[in-house]
Amino acid sequence: MKTTPFHLLLTGTFLALPFTQSAAGAVTVLTPTDAVSVTDDGSATSIGSLNVTGVLQDSGGDYFIRERRSTGQSDRQISTFFQFNVSTLTIADVTAPGFEAIFRIDYIERLNNLSSSNAAPAIVGRVASGDGWDSTSGTDYPLHDWGFDEGTNTTIAQNTQILIANIPAAAPANDLTVDVTDVVTGWVDGSFSNYGLVLFIDELEAQGAAFSNPELVINTVPEPSSLALLALGLVPLIRRRR
Repeated sequence: MKTTPFHLLLTGTFLALPFTQSAAGAVTVLTPTDAVSVTDDGSATSIGSLNVTGVLQDSGGDYFIRERRSTGQSDRQISTFFQFNVSTLTIADVTAPGFEAIFRIDYIERLNNLSSSNAAPAIVGRVASGDGWDSTSGTDYPLHDWGFDEGTNTTIAQNTQILIANIPAAAPANDLTVDVTDVVTGWVDGSFSNYGLVLFIDELEAQGAAFSNPELVINTVPEPSSLALLALGLVPLIRRRR
C-alpha cells in the first residue's frame, strides 16, 4: 500500500489530503473448470490407454505428461489439458498496466525412474487446434497431438513456455510457474479462442512427470476509486468555503 498526497487549491488555501491505493492490485486464483490427461492412442470419445502403471514412484500426482523415443508406443505418449473460465475479465482488465496471468502447478515427481539421463523439458502452451473440448461429456476429449505431434516431430501448441527445462534434473517442487499473460489477454480481447492450456513434452525421449494442483493466478489492477470517492467527499467542503 502507498499513500499519495492529493492537492486541491481552494480560494487561496492549499489543502493536502492523503488517499490510499493498492500497488499489488486484486489477485484471483482460478482452478480448472476441466482438466484431463490423454494419450496418443485416444480419440474424441476416449482418453486412450494412459499407461503410467508401474513407473510411478509413490506419486500423488493427478495429471501426467510422458513421451517415448518410438512413435509406436502411443499409450505412453501423454499430455494434459486444462480449461479456465476467464469470462469475468474485461478488456479494460487485461489492457491495464500491471495486469498479469500466471499458470501455476506442483511438480510431484518424474516418471520413468530408470531414464535419469534422458533430457526432456515440460512445456506449457496455448491450445490452438480443434474447436474446443469438453471431457465431462465423454464424447469431446482433446487430442494428444494438439500439444506435440510425434508423427511430424512438430510442436502444435502456440505461445509455449518452458515449465521445467530438464525433467530428470529437476527436484519435485511446489508452485512452478509460467507467465501466460499474453494468452489470457488474447482470450479476453478475442485474438484467439479459449481452448485452454496444454502441458506436454516436445522431445521424442523416454521421459515423463506427474503434477497436481493446477491454477491460473490473475492479478488485476483496480480502478482508482479511492481518488474518486475522495473528490466526492470534498464537494461539500468546497461549497461551504464559497
